[in-house]
Amino acid sequence: MLTKRGLRGAFLVTVFVGTSMVAQAGWVNRINIFKKWQSRNRVDTLVITGNYGRSRLLAALAQNKRKHPILLISPEEGGQEELFFMPSRPEAEPIPQAEFLNFVGFLKPRRIIILGDSSYVPTQYVDELRRNKFSTIVLNSEDWGKNAESLAGIIDYKRLPKHYAGYVSKLELAKSGAVASDARAAPAPRPAPMGELMAPITTGQ
Repeated sequence: MLTKRGLRGAFLVTVFVGTSMVAQAGWVNRINIFKKWQSRNRVDTLVITGNYGRSRLLAALAQNKRKHPILLISPEEGGQEELFFMPSRPEAEPIPQAEFLNFVGFLKPRRIIILGDSSYVPTQYVDELRRNKFSTIVLNSEDWGKNAESLAGIIDYKRLPKHYAGYVSKLELAKSGAVASDARAAPAPRPAPMGELMAPITTGQ
């Protein structure tokens, strides 16, 4: 026969299990959505970067031209991060941090481009990718103009550096020699959806 304490404990276990199952069901539902997207979109290149003005702008311009999906790492209070998958459409889908490697494996990208140093993309993510043999290219110059030039060569988008410099100037993100401090001190708004931060982004050939 259960005591009051036992009944309370059983109730809490039921609530915990139920909540966990709901959370898991939500993730499974999103996986089904991703499967439908993946069936129409082969992931050749996955761009991973931090949710900061400079890095997110560069990733968005590349995506606008080449339709590469983006995995955005957004810093949160307490030193934690939130992950958002941004396919080549406005919506951003949250990804559990614990599912980072599984999700990248699910996408099966031919290559992964990391934009920024460890202040943009924490080292743990890069290490996980390399340990699991993903082809990973890291563009981590403190000069974001150079990162734009390198990315332009990789994805065959010659005008990317010019477009990037123009948008940086317009958005007043450029401060001489302040890239690293800008990265750590000025996270961009949470991506919900992408278009609200910098829309519309339109470029020529």
